[in-house]
Amino acid sequence: MGIPQKSLVIGACEIACHYPELSLNDAAGDALQLAEKIRLCGIEENQKKETVFIAACRFVSADKDLTPQKAIEKALRLWDIIEA
Repeated sequence: MGIPQKSLVIGACEIACHYPELSLNDAAGDALQLAEKIRLCGIEENQKKETVFIAACRFVSADKDLTPQKAIEKALRLWDIIEA
């Protein structure tokens, strides 16, 4: 299972709210790019996948210089810290 549509919309909204100069299509594209990169990470647990996605969207929306890959890595580190 991929990222649920509800979370994709929330993630795109998070990005769009912080970057009003982006079109909704661009914000959705950024969210979909993050979702695809997370899919390629091979995370099997759906809750972890969705949580990492939302966190990565928030990290990207807070720092426009942060790459999608770095945002995902940061979200995964945060997951590991909380899980420990």
